[in-house]
Amino acid sequence: MTQNKQIKNLELIKRAIDVEIAHHYIDICGKNNIFSKFVCQEITSIMKTDKNNPKWEYLYRIFENYPTDTLSNRIKSIKQLLKHLENPFENPIKKQPKSSEISEKKDTKPKFSADDTDVMFVKGVGPKVAALLNKCGVYTANDLLHYFPRKHLDYSNRTKIKDLKIGDEATIFGIITHLNVFQSKNRSNLTVVTITVNDGTGNIKASWFYGKSNKFLTDRYKAQFPKGSNIVLSGEIKQDNYSGGLMIDKPQSMIVSADFDDNETSDSLHLARIVPVYPLTENLNVKTLRKAVFNALESFLDKLDDFIPNIIREKLGLIDKKTAIKEIHFPKNTQTLEFARKRLVFEEFFLIQLRLAVMREQNKKIHKGTKFSVKENRLVENYLKSLPFTLTKGQSNAFNEIIADMSQDEPMQRLLQGDVGCGKTVIACMTLLTAVENGYQGAIMAPTEILAEQHYKTFAQWLPPLGISLG
Repeated sequence: MTQNKQIKNLELIKRAIDVEIAHHYIDICGKNNIFSKFVCQEITSIMKTDKNNPKWEYLYRIFENYPTDTLSNRIKSIKQLLKHLENPFENPIKKQPKSSEISEKKDTKPKFSADDTDVMFVKGVGPKVAALLNKCGVYTANDLLHYFPRKHLDYSNRTKIKDLKIGDEATIFGIITHLNVFQSKNRSNLTVVTITVNDGTGNIKASWFYGKSNKFLTDRYKAQFPKGSNIVLSGEIKQDNYSGGLMIDKPQSMIVSADFDDNETSDSLHLARIVPVYPLTENLNVKTLRKAVFNALESFLDKLDDFIPNIIREKLGLIDKKTAIKEIHFPKNTQTLEFARKRLVFEEFFLIQLRLAVMREQNKKIHKGTKFSVKENRLVENYLKSLPFTLTKGQSNAFNEIIADMSQDEPMQRLLQGDVGCGKTVIACMTLLTAVENGYQGAIMAPTEILAEQHYKTFAQWLPPLGISLG
């Protein structure tokens, strides 16, 4: 296939994208194929001659998942494809520089921002892992930095075996004293690898389960846990149903060569620290994801912008954005984790409030509201006189604030919030009566049929004596 043929394929893809966008990303069905399948076919044709360019395999995997993607992910997929089509034959993987060039190069960090860098080009990711990350809504390095853990497991504190309690999440440092590899008696296709670890205060077992084994695999399993080796184990402590002793459920393990008094294990991303646990998708390994996030932090953390002004951060005691992103993924301790969470939660609400403020200002300029006023000896005052109680200070303040908004020529945007039985319905009724006594109709909406019926019965008692009909 010549390059002219490839260009023709690209033109067909671009035209198909235009049609798909015009039909709001529905994976439109063409004459012969649906959009996503057509794109995959065209990419396959290009891959036959441009074999060394990983971007095509990456794009193929994205559009292979397109039919089952959410709308937001489909939009991101289209944007990624269009971005790659700007320079279709550029290979993103550069040639390795010579050793002399490496020594001359001081700054090896990428020049592009995290937003401009496809997640595929983060160290340790590549096309296959990138396609899996796309299923999680991660398309760029910036998405990866902001793909926050759903929880954290504290493996930072070394616990002696004698102090372990069932149900604890613990990290144990010990020596492998016994190894046993055997086939399950009840399931012939199940191989069990069990080790016994001693730390000088007691013993504990850890087990791993594999498929049917042979001599080669058995030797391989044994080689993973050499007898007499130092090992770090992390996981939940449970009781062994067979021996009655303690065991670690679903253990994370690491063989270490140094003595435990050294700090060799302190650099581990998976053990002997507070480790992040991320939402995953099928075939995406948590260790692979942790490593990818760590590499993204190494390359792009310094390029993040902090848009919250220093004066606000200092006033509220918030840490900076870079520190928050680093600590939410790999916290030094529980305190720094809480500082990071506080900062990022504030940032999320801060952005929501900014967006709402902009919308309110735009709404004021575009739309004009109707001015209302409460008239003396009319519906609102007569309604208040008919009530068997007097409004509380809080109720009066809420209604006065609502009337202040309604007296302006701008649309009101207000939420009235309160506990059950605090008088929200009374305030709503007074607001409706304000509209009616100014010559307008009023309506009240309820989220359920039961609540709507309840409000109707209440209003049917209040309003007819005032000469108001209900519909």
